[in-house]
Amino acid sequence: MHEHPHTEGRFTLKGVPFICNRYLNVYVDAVRALLTLLPLLSKKSCPGTIHGLLWDAFLRSVAMLLNMHGMYGETITRLHLTIAPQRHAHFYNPSEFADESHLNCKHIVCFLASVGVTVAEVETWRQWAAAYVDMSLTEHPEDALLQDAMWDARVCIDADHSLVLKKVNPGTPGYYSPVLEQSRTQRATWRTAYHLRENSSTNAEVGPSAPMGEEAPASPVHPEDAREGDTAYANEQEDEDTWMGPA
Repeated sequence: MHEHPHTEGRFTLKGVPFICNRYLNVYVDAVRALLTLLPLLSKKSCPGTIHGLLWDAFLRSVAMLLNMHGMYGETITRLHLTIAPQRHAHFYNPSEFADESHLNCKHIVCFLASVGVTVAEVETWRQWAAAYVDMSLTEHPEDALLQDAMWDARVCIDADHSLVLKKVNPGTPGYYSPVLEQSRTQRATWRTAYHLRENSSTNAEVGPSAPMGEEAPASPVHPEDAREGDTAYANEQEDEDTWMGPA
């Protein structure tokens, strides 16, 4: 079992984050489908581990493969494979494909195709795959393969915004939206510029006081620091409501 900062200290299976005091079905359904493809492992056969090295290697390879939209179908075409016409129950067999030390995405594609897993079905697992990669990088930030899996997926989303994950909230592990990232960058730029102006104003010489009867110009209020009742706050709220769309 693993945990992620989003779980608030609760333990969770990697790729199934605990969000808003619950587990979202889109993650649970994916990992349930994947685990039905793995043989049950006993503590006696796999001492010192909860699920066994095979489970870990299998789920990791599946996540890196499915994190990028279309990779499963493209690999099937490149390897000249055919997806079995009917979905049937069959456990992953290391002796038929590869053991945990040699397992990679190619073996995963061959296995999934052999048991009839369609391109449409694996696409429903992409939210789980993205969360798995993100949560794994939290534990192993220097893992080059996981980094490549994350950035390759983001490049695809940058090129086609329709590939942004559905049925999950922004801020959940693995979620990426170019529009949201651009908004965050702009807000950070505005915040930096605001504080630079404030520091410059503080260090400048104090000018003459405003004449009697004239109102001194109001200091600019940054949206991040504004309070209810301030014009900037109202404008920021209006912008945010516009971005979020109708409830």
